[in-house]
Amino acid sequence: MDLQPKTEPGLPPPPGFSSTYKANLDDNSVSELVSVLRTAFRFDEFDSVEKVLVARDASLKAEIASLQVKIELERLNKIRAEEELKKKEGQCQKGERALELYEKLLKRVKESEFVNMKTNEELSDKNCELLAEKCKFGEDDKIAMDGLRRRNNELEEELKNDKGVIDEVRAVNTRLLDENQRLKALVESKERKYLELNEKVLKIEDDVKLLKSANAASGSGSAEWKELTAEPQEPEELNGQGCNTGSIPFQRNQGTCKVNKDAPGASGTGGSGLVPNSTIIEIADSDDEDNDDQSHRRQQENFSSMQTIERIARKISVSDISSSSSDSPSHCYKKRKRG
Repeated sequence: MDLQPKTEPGLPPPPGFSSTYKANLDDNSVSELVSVLRTAFRFDEFDSVEKVLVARDASLKAEIASLQVKIELERLNKIRAEEELKKKEGQCQKGERALELYEKLLKRVKESEFVNMKTNEELSDKNCELLAEKCKFGEDDKIAMDGLRRRNNELEEELKNDKGVIDEVRAVNTRLLDENQRLKALVESKERKYLELNEKVLKIEDDVKLLKSANAASGSGSAEWKELTAEPQEPEELNGQGCNTGSIPFQRNQGTCKVNKDAPGASGTGGSGLVPNSTIIEIADSDDEDNDDQSHRRQQENFSSMQTIERIARKISVSDISSSSSDSPSHCYKKRKRG
């Protein structure tokens, strides 16, 4: 536009240029517009022609772009259609192969139809035979099931009776277990008492040994000891003191006699052979009465041992009291009652 010649102001428009012609610039072709430019001597006409050309160029470019988009879409549609065509052709080929296979199978079915009819007849006959056997076996099974039901009912009744017996046995077993526990506790108690009695017997045996040694020191001799160990027949009373020194059974709350150490003839130089004042012969018994055989045997054994030791102690006491003076007081052993 800068290269275009400038028209002088005040010049008239070129010949043939009118307002009507200016209004029809949009309808003119490019060659016509160029010819208008050639004849133009003013910048206004040149600018108007330039605007028309620029607008036409832009519209043409936009139209070209839209046409290119349409062409691309048509190309994509064509590719998609070709792919679908290929898929349809493949499906048609598969359908043709399936149709061929179906025709072959149909032919085979028709060929084997006669054989199948014969097989069906055989199977039908076999089915009838099986149904007849089933009916026969069904009756036998029904009879067997009735027998089994009866047997089951009998077993259930027996089970109920057995449950009652089992409950009774369990009750008896429970009672026996309780009794067993009680007897165990009783046996343990008797064993503890037996151990206590055994300790006391050992203590009495030690006292007897002391009596024997004391008797030997007094010079009485073995003959006198043998005489003492024999079962004596003592009088009921001695020296008028009311001390019973006869044969006394081993009973509860029953004491033994002794002579005081301070009595005449009871000193160590006198050789009386009596145990000291502080030594007391303890005889313990059980207040419990039980029919247990083992405990009863142990009590009898302890009883016989206690009787023998008691007789020896009483005889020694009698001999010592006889040798003492008549005015010496006599004392009796007192039994310690066991709780």
